[in-house]
Amino acid sequence: MAEGAGKRLGIGVESVQGVADITDEALEGVDAQRASGGVIGALAHLDAEHGGTAQWCVVDAIAREALAV
Repeated sequence: MAEGAGKRLGIGVESVQGVADITDEALEGVDAQRASGGVIGALAHLDAEHGGTAQWCVVDAIAREALAV
């Protein structure tokens, strides 16, 4: 469950590759072109155990898009 745009909603995903704690220092802001209309808020640089980079999604933006339909 997540809360966004004043509503409670569920977000379906196809798969989960892992769960990691993300620190503020691990987040890198994205420019407007990579933000996908505000849905992607940052890139999260993961630790050695999880490796790579993940997209940090903005739940409010996802909720606004879903509720606009």
